[in-house]
Amino acid sequence: MQSIHIITDVEHAATVPARELAACGHDASGRLMVSEALFPEVRTLAHILAQGGHPCREDWLAARVVVFQLNHLSLSLSELDMMDVLNRKLAWLATFLQLELPQLRSFALSGALPGKLCQGGVPMLLRKQGGVVAQSLSLREQLRPWLVQLAHAWQAKF
Repeated sequence: MQSIHIITDVEHAATVPARELAACGHDASGRLMVSEALFPEVRTLAHILAQGGHPCREDWLAARVVVFQLNHLSLSLSELDMMDVLNRKLAWLATFLQLELPQLRSFALSGALPGKLCQGGVPMLLRKQGGVVAQSLSLREQLRPWLVQLAHAWQAKF
């Protein structure tokens, strides 16, 4: 399992100044960082999970788990109670899209993760690419078959 840091620039774009989100990408310090903005599937799934409402934190996290194929999340102590909700949302989405989606089985406690980042574990091997955009595009290419399958699944519903 390899750890990635996802800049939550779609979820927080309306509430966090752009310079703060951009600063996340410059503070990579050797971490694998990707931008959620280059994965529009996250927004689509978060809104599907919200079922016509405004996506909540759990909707965004569940969408990231699916899109990035995360099998592990780092949560703050105050977020631990989200695990059951996340797994229920993942189960509902699997049924709705008629896809096999795994349940989250592990998590790590972290201090106070900044709301601008989501840290998770992926079961694939990723190489550190230049900046956030290059890293995101590289991961996008690696996930292409899965992203196409996801898009076909939700397009069949709408």
